[in-house]
Amino acid sequence: MRTTMSLDDELMDQCRDLADQQGVSIGDAAGLLIRRGLAYRSPCGERNGFVVFSEVLGQKQFGLERVKKAQAEEDIEYASGFFKRKS
Repeated sequence: MRTTMSLDDELMDQCRDLADQQGVSIGDAAGLLIRRGLAYRSPCGERNGFVVFSEVLGQKQFGLERVKKAQAEEDIEYASGFFKRKS
């Protein structure tokens, strides 16, 4: 289907770059980007009334131990502001 659209300059530049990389027309590149956007699923969901994050392939995972370690480091950093060091 043929149509006319208005795109921001930045979006047009990105379509043009993708078209050059893929060796396709700008219209095909725009179509590819639109399909990707429509297929995107948010990594967030809800379970038992809480927002949860789904696993995203290729991303580092973290668990309770890493959270506890980060909290401990923040606590130490925060508390150190209350102690004056003697020179």
